[in-house]
Amino acid sequence: MVRMFFIAAFAAVQCQAAATVFNWSEKPVWMYSTSVRTAEVRGADGKIKTVVFPFGWSKVNIERCKSPGLSFSDTPPILPPQPARECETALAGRTRDDVPPFLAMNTADGWSVECVNATGSVETTRDKVIFGDSSFRVWYRATDKYPEVRVIPPGGKVAVKDPFSAMSLWIYGYIIRHDRRRDPDFVLPHVFVEFEDSQGKPFSMRLDHWRGWGGYWFRHVQYLLGDDRKRMMRGGAVFKGFTIRNFKNRDYSIAVDMTSFCLFRENTGPVDIPARPKRPYALFPDQPQGMNTGKGTLEFPTTPDTVI
Repeated sequence: MVRMFFIAAFAAVQCQAAATVFNWSEKPVWMYSTSVRTAEVRGADGKIKTVVFPFGWSKVNIERCKSPGLSFSDTPPILPPQPARECETALAGRTRDDVPPFLAMNTADGWSVECVNATGSVETTRDKVIFGDSSFRVWYRATDKYPEVRVIPPGGKVAVKDPFSAMSLWIYGYIIRHDRRRDPDFVLPHVFVEFEDSQGKPFSMRLDHWRGWGGYWFRHVQYLLGDDRKRMMRGGAVFKGFTIRNFKNRDYSIAVDMTSFCLFRENTGPVDIPARPKRPYALFPDQPQGMNTGKGTLEFPTTPDTVI
């Protein structure tokens, strides 16, 4: 009975949020949602469509209306006096990236956007900070098919002094595991890094991570292979910005935070890792011992029936 009560209460909250009808407005407002919320939006054509508002602050073109878990403002949120650091990095005392960043991306000053079938903007935020005192935020929303938002650095381009064979970028706000039943139009955005090689030829490389979660930072890393690796190891490249593609959100804006863009040469030298203690039981005859050839014996497994 208790379980059925909680299920019914949860369903009631969802229905209450979904039953709220918003009207489309030409004037965007700021909306803060305490969670991912489903609601009905009556568009300029009078048709009603179910949309999903993401967690946190969003720029939306709807008339303000009272609804559980939603609050509205005509002005953007004020930056907190102190950065809101992730608890894991704060407790660990981690204040810098593994390699020196090519661009720290702690501020949006001087950056700009160019949009195709989309709207977008950039801003400095302290809502979520992993390195430095602030981070870089991109807002984007599609207005037609095949949208893209190009994020351009100060001056339009930045020379890359040293050859590199890998690149990384910390991103907050990517959601891959999304319930398509709630938002069938959702697709995972793709981030491309735009370059010019030493011959002045433009090219781009996609920067991805195998997973993502909207509530934490993930380091997106790309190790260059083949012709891309040879091209970047020759040196003389120019960074021209990021391009976000493959998104469909038209009824609400999505924010993605970025910080610490690194271009570096990965360490491909020999790895010196001491041998681990031996396993307490013999493996199958054709199985190698791996790194378990050192002194001592592991405490696990405790039975020879365990499959290793």
